[in-house]
Amino acid sequence: MKYLIAGLGNIGEEYKHTRHNIGFDVADAFVAKHGGSFRSDRLADVAECKWKGKVFVVIKPTTYMNLSGKAVKYWLDKEKVPVEHLAGDHGRAGPAPECTAVKAGRQRCRA
Repeated sequence: MKYLIAGLGNIGEEYKHTRHNIGFDVADAFVAKHGGSFRSDRLADVAECKWKGKVFVVIKPTTYMNLSGKAVKYWLDKEKVPVEHLAGDHGRAGPAPECTAVKAGRQRCRA
């Protein structure tokens, strides 16, 4: 079973370790804890980790926050991960900017 974790933020030193990049920090911590490492790839820095018998593809989009849906959609499709297996951390209370509805605690986002 494969899952996609999208740690959202903005690229650039001026955003590093700010509240705008909590998603990147969470992705970094998860990958470090589970023995993975990031590589630069299409639209994102990408790592793969295994945890409790599951495979996690972790991305940090390099598209800036307002275009992160493109990276998420690309990696969902490339890795054949169903949208139900998508987890994202965008570092804010409430839905991510590309989300159009929140229902039963789950966000429905356009990618």
